[in-house]
Amino acid sequence: MKQRDFFKSLACALVAVAVALVMWSCSEDAPQSKPPIEEEYTLTVTPTFIEAPEEGVAEGVAITITTTAPSWRITAEQGVDWAYASITTGLKGSKLTRITIEANTGDERTAEFVVSAPECDDVVVVVEQAAATVEPPKDEGDFYGGELNIPDDSSLMGDKRAEEMVADLGLAWNLGNTLECPGNEYAWGNIHTTRDIIDAVKAMGFNTVRLPIAWGQYYDGKYGEWHISTEWLDRVQEIVDWCLANDMYVMINEHWDNDKLNQLKAEEREALNAEFEVMWRRIAIRFRDYDYRLIFAGTNEVSDSELTKSGGDGYTDEAFESQNMLLKTFVNTVRATGGRNAYRYLAVQAFNTNIDLLHRLEIPKDSVEGRLFVECHYYTPYPFCLMEKYEGWLGDERYMYLWDSYLPESMQSNTFYTRAQTDRDIKKFGDWCKEHGVGGLLGEFAATSRVAMAKSAGLLDEWHRSRAWWHYSVVELCVEHNICPMLWDNGDAKSVDVDGGGWINRNRKEFVYKSVLNAMLDAMQGRAFEYREE
Repeated sequence: MKQRDFFKSLACALVAVAVALVMWSCSEDAPQSKPPIEEEYTLTVTPTFIEAPEEGVAEGVAITITTTAPSWRITAEQGVDWAYASITTGLKGSKLTRITIEANTGDERTAEFVVSAPECDDVVVVVEQAAATVEPPKDEGDFYGGELNIPDDSSLMGDKRAEEMVADLGLAWNLGNTLECPGNEYAWGNIHTTRDIIDAVKAMGFNTVRLPIAWGQYYDGKYGEWHISTEWLDRVQEIVDWCLANDMYVMINEHWDNDKLNQLKAEEREALNAEFEVMWRRIAIRFRDYDYRLIFAGTNEVSDSELTKSGGDGYTDEAFESQNMLLKTFVNTVRATGGRNAYRYLAVQAFNTNIDLLHRLEIPKDSVEGRLFVECHYYTPYPFCLMEKYEGWLGDERYMYLWDSYLPESMQSNTFYTRAQTDRDIKKFGDWCKEHGVGGLLGEFAATSRVAMAKSAGLLDEWHRSRAWWHYSVVELCVEHNICPMLWDNGDAKSVDVDGGGWINRNRKEFVYKSVLNAMLDAMQGRAFEYREE
C-alpha cells in the first residue's frame, strides 16, 4: 500500500469514529425536546371582603374578576336575597361586576358569593352588613303612629247591635291570595289591586269586602321589634278607602302570616300574645278614625297541628286556651285605644273557624254591648268543595261533582252530601249566634272549580248545576239564619275552562261563573233557584 493511500484510509476511519461519537453523544447525553407544557389556569378576585353599611349600597360595590380559564361564574349562597351580582358569568380575561346590597332593617348579616372557573380553586367573596340602627322613639306614640289612647267617640259608629247589622252587610267577597301573600301582594299570581276592581265588585252586587291581610312580614325594624311598615299600612288603607267610597262595608283581619298565629303551645303563647298585642294596637290606632263600616277581625283559621289528639274535639285544651287568650287580647287592645275603636264592630273566630268547635270559643268580655261578630268558614262537603283528585275512601267519584238532588237517588241516602247536612250546619251556627247575642259571619265559603275533572267524568253539565245549587243553598240558609255569607275568591279565575278557587277575572273585571253569581243574588233577594248562565 502506498503511503498516500494509508493516510487517506486513516483519515476516513477517524471521520467515521467522530461521527459515531457524535451520534452516541446525542442519543445518551444530549437534552431531548419536551412536549408542550399544559397551561395552568388562574383566577383572582378583588376585593374578597365587602363591609356594607346598614343603608346598603344601591349602586353596588365593584369587584374585579380575572381568569385565564375559558369562563367564570359567581353565585350567592342559598337563601340570600338582599345582595346580588349585576353580572354573574363571564369569559377569559378581566371583568367588572357589582354586588348590590339592599338596606338592612334587622340584625347584622353576612352573605357569601362563590366565584368559580374550570380547573381553578373557588374564591369566596364575603359581604358583611351592619345591623339596622334602631331609632329610639320619643315616646310610644312614635311607634304606634298616634296617641295610645284618646277619649271614646261614638260618632258615626251606628246604633245597631251586630246581629241587627248582618242584613246590611249583604253578600260579601274576599280579596283572597293578595294582601296575605308572603313577600308581596303579587306572589301568588294576582295582579295589582286597583280602584276599578273594587268598583266592579260593587257593581256585581257585593256589599262587603273581606280583606285577608298579613302584617308580620311587613315589620320594618323602625323604632324596634314588631313595627309594621307605614308603607304597608298606606297600601291597606288605600284599598279600604276604595271600598268605603263605594259605600261598602270592609273587614280587615290578621291572616295566616306564614302560620305566625298557629304557635299555640303554652311555652310559646306568651311571646306570641305580646307580639299580637303590639300588632293590633298599631293597626287599631292607624284606622281609629274610620266609621262603623270598617270592621276588625282578630285572626283567621287559627289551628296548631302539633296540638292534636284522637277523639273528642281533636285538639288539646292547650290549643283552645291559647286561641281564646289571643281573642281576649285582640278585643281589649282595640278598645283600649279609644276614639271610635271603643265602639267598633269586632269579629272573633271559632277555633279553626269550624262550626263544630264553636262550643270551645270563649267570647271575650267586651266593654260595650252588641258590637261583636263571630266568624266561621264553610267548605262542606269537602269532596264536593275542595277535593282535587279522587281517593278510594270516597267510594263513588260522583260525590266530587254532584250534590243533593243532582245525585242519583241511591246516593242521596248519604245525607252528608245533601242540603240536609248544610241546613243542619248553618242552622247550628245561626242558633249559636242568637243564643250568645252576636252577629254571624261565614267568612269564607266556596265550591272550587274542577271543570277538567267533571268533563272527563262526563258530568260537566250536572256539575255546573250542582255547584250553582250548592252556592244558592248556602246563601239562602245564611239569610234565613241571620249570617253574612262571604265568598272566598283566590283570584285565579281566568275562564270557565280553568280549574281553581277563583271567581272574578281581575283583568277583565268580570265574574266568570255567571250561574253561581245569579244563584247567590237570587238567594239574597229571596227568589227561587233558577239555573241561569247569563
